[in-house]
Amino acid sequence: MAQSEENQVGQDNNSESPLEQFPRIADIKVMGLNDAAFENSIYTLVASIVLPTGMLGATNKLSSNGKYTSVTLNVYVQSKQQLIDVYVKLRACDDVLYLL
Repeated sequence: MAQSEENQVGQDNNSESPLEQFPRIADIKVMGLNDAAFENSIYTLVASIVLPTGMLGATNKLSSNGKYTSVTLNVYVQSKQQLIDVYVKLRACDDVLYLL
C-alpha cells in the first residue's frame, strides 16, 4: 500500500461517521394505522422535542390495501440525546406499530 493510501485509511478510521455528527438532519420512519390521529400524534410528539422549527418535512406512503401508512419525518436534531429522546417518545406511543 502506498504511503498516501495508508494516511487516508488512518484518517478515515479516526473521523466520526456522518451519523454520529451533531447537529444533523435525521430521517425517522414511523408506521401505523392510516388515520389522522396517528399522524397528528407523531407530529405532536416529535415537535415537542425538536420544536416546530426542527420539523423539516414529512412524506407519507400508504400500504397496498390502504390500512397502514408509513411516515418518514425529516427532522433537525441538535444532539444524540435529542435523537434518542425522539425515538423513546415514539416507541412509547400506542399508535406506532413500527419504528425505523
